[in-house]
Amino acid sequence: MTDEADRAMARLVSQFRGRERIELLIRLLADEAQPALDAFEDIKAKRSLVDAEGAQLDAIGALYRFPRDGLLDAEYRPLLQAFAVLVSSRGRPQDLIRTLETMDDGHAPSSLRLVEHHPAGMIMTATVEDGDQRYGEKMGRLLRRQKAAGVSFVFLFQYDTEADHFVWSGETGEGWAEETDPSGTGGIWAEGV
Repeated sequence: MTDEADRAMARLVSQFRGRERIELLIRLLADEAQPALDAFEDIKAKRSLVDAEGAQLDAIGALYRFPRDGLLDAEYRPLLQAFAVLVSSRGRPQDLIRTLETMDDGHAPSSLRLVEHHPAGMIMTATVEDGDQRYGEKMGRLLRRQKAAGVSFVFLFQYDTEADHFVWSGETGEGWAEETDPSGTGGIWAEGV
């Protein structure tokens, strides 16, 4: 039962059932509590990172001191979920991989890598949607917070596109070429944080 008045009437002991004034009083009191209980249920349902939207996500981000910065809910939620993983992390490589998998949210799991450079360095790689530089930078900043102290860290990300973003001339030392140049070789932009 979702109606609080019906729930209250179901709990009424049998000796008071059928007494109109008592039942009316109980229904009036329960009806007054209904809006507050509905709001409470809504808060309960939307407080988890999985279900939170809009202002609820902003409030969770404020707790983590990790602002939205114009990201959509679908972009912001995996970052906050990764932050929740980060809070319980010790900065070990497997913790960083778990955080990166959370942020990737199934987008390109085959591109996620962690390469350790001994004695104290690591490089992580991922792929982001074409043109989503801001999300890649946020991923890098979050991972940088998680790494262990004294460890050199670089996060590299590239766009997931089939098209070339630039073309090099086929001639040595010529530099950039036109996209239509058949002798040119192309590539996509990547960035490191």
